Amino acid sequence: MNAMPMLLMPWRTTVPGMRRIMLGILAALLAGAVYIAVHWHTPNASLGAAVTIGYGEFFVGMLLLSPFLLMAIDARQMRVPRMQRSIMAGLVFYGAVLVAAPSTVLGVVGVNVATVVAVATLGLMLGLSLGLLPRYFAVVMGLSPLLISLLRQYVALPDLSVPGLEIIWAIVAFLIVICRVCWWHHVRAADPYRGSFAKPMVLYTRGTTQVGWSGWSNWGRSYDVARQIRSQPQWMQPVAELRKSGPTYPRHSLRIALGGWLLPKTWGSICRQWFVVLVPLAAVIMLLKIAYGYRVLRVFIALEHSLTLGAWVWLGGFGGAGLSLVVVLLLHQRWSKTNAELPLLALLPGLGRGSVLIRHLLGASLGRVLGIQFVLTVVLVLTAFAKHVDSASLCILLLGQVAGSGFVAAFALAYVGGRSLPIGSVAAVAAACFTLIGFDNVCMPFFSAAPVVGMLPRIMLMAAWVVLIGALAWIGQRGWRGLQRRPHPFLPN
Repeated sequence: MNAMPMLLMPWRTTVPGMRRIMLGILAALLAGAVYIAVHWHTPNASLGAAVTIGYGEFFVGMLLLSPFLLMAIDARQMRVPRMQRSIMAGLVFYGAVLVAAPSTVLGVVGVNVATVVAVATLGLMLGLSLGLLPRYFAVVMGLSPLLISLLRQYVALPDLSVPGLEIIWAIVAFLIVICRVCWWHHVRAADPYRGSFAKPMVLYTRGTTQVGWSGWSNWGRSYDVARQIRSQPQWMQPVAELRKSGPTYPRHSLRIALGGWLLPKTWGSICRQWFVVLVPLAAVIMLLKIAYGYRVLRVFIALEHSLTLGAWVWLGGFGGAGLSLVVVLLLHQRWSKTNAELPLLALLPGLGRGSVLIRHLLGASLGRVLGIQFVLTVVLVLTAFAKHVDSASLCILLLGQVAGSGFVAAFALAYVGGRSLPIGSVAAVAAACFTLIGFDNVCMPFFSAAPVVGMLPRIMLMAAWVVLIGALAWIGQRGWRGLQRRPHPFLPN
């Protein structure tokens, strides 16, 4: 087998922007892991460094390695000889290199290499699995930290900071088998790109960007809303609420025109779309009631007492930032040059002009998402007070929620004000938000009632949040000035 196709595989499956962003994130997390290993004088230093680099490996597996599947599918459909072996060899080779390189660096500074290799491999395989498994598995994986936090209250889970990592390697072996089965199934499928809710995330995102989700720089430029709707089952497709549309309800009419996540739906449509979440939740509550005689209120009270603050921040932080990202991408698509329907929105009756028009437009674009962010912030703050956390953890929590809200507000103003930035900047800000939220969980109580890090790392994390919020404030102010000078907001950029 010629080694050159294997070595060139990442250059054929990902775009340069994605490679640069991911290597930059991995290098930043490696620097953070080295800092933890050198300056933390606690028994948890090795585990903290390993988890930090494992967090980066998760994104490497999800965004750099899972797109190898796209080339494998195309190679089989075009009957390219010997390409499958080169793709698999490249996948194994670069996976090993991306685990071995940071593990070697951390081993030089005195970290337990066995722990780092095991945790980094686990993170890599979790990311690869998330890319190859159906989309609904992402919900389970997203809730796994909450489940771990719950289990630690009742089950003696293994201590990963000491030797004895057999359980991690067993999970890695299980994930390898799962990935191999998914790979075999999707490569040999008659129509792997056929729209289905069970389609893996990497194939689903290829249908929306034409280059897979490795094309950060192409987000929103070739987004096909009709294809996304057709990929859902018939019973899950959205139904617009039209009863409050018209000149007397300009914001509601604007939300219908903008579509996507902003589309107001009927209650029946909302319940059908939440069916996959509500039914398992109801089943769990019924099982708890049958097993322990709990009432519904007692179930939620027990859940609140069992989860640490870090687990709540994981849920609220990632949920809020992900929601902001969805709205930002939607507004980018609506105000892009390829969208010729945008100027027609100015013809909607009842919008008014000047400040009234701007108020209606921003209310339709931001009202719902900022309202959800406000509710998440109130819930997290009340949880923090109920758990009597320290002031630093509360400050980190608030900064993260302010950044999540500022993310969507700043880019919304930039788009409607004609001062839009390159779409790669959205990817960079989103990556910064998700990375800092991950560090939030490291620097506040997650698996225990008290934080396991000192004050200096937490001050550095707060400073990073302040810098990000300052950058978002600059973007928002720039967009607001452009909006004031613009003759009409419904002009494509």
